[in-house]
Amino acid sequence: MRAIDPCSGKRSGFREPTLAEILSDTIVRAVMDADGVDPAAVEAELRCMARAMPVQAGRVPAGGSSRTTMPHIFK
Repeated sequence: MRAIDPCSGKRSGFREPTLAEILSDTIVRAVMDADGVDPAAVEAELRCMARAMPVQAGRVPAGGSSRTTMPHIFK
């Protein structure tokens, strides 16, 4: 299924990366390693924040699927 572009509202081939994709990216991991950041702790904190946010139209509640969305950045 094609994603909906958040700027135009039209269907496009674009989709935002999932949290798992972001945290597994080699550049993101290198920066986190250099800064001494624990990827598991970041993921846990972001998922906790997502669960605390009110459910919005089009947003899947954290834990509701394998894709967590926090406003528009984590799909």
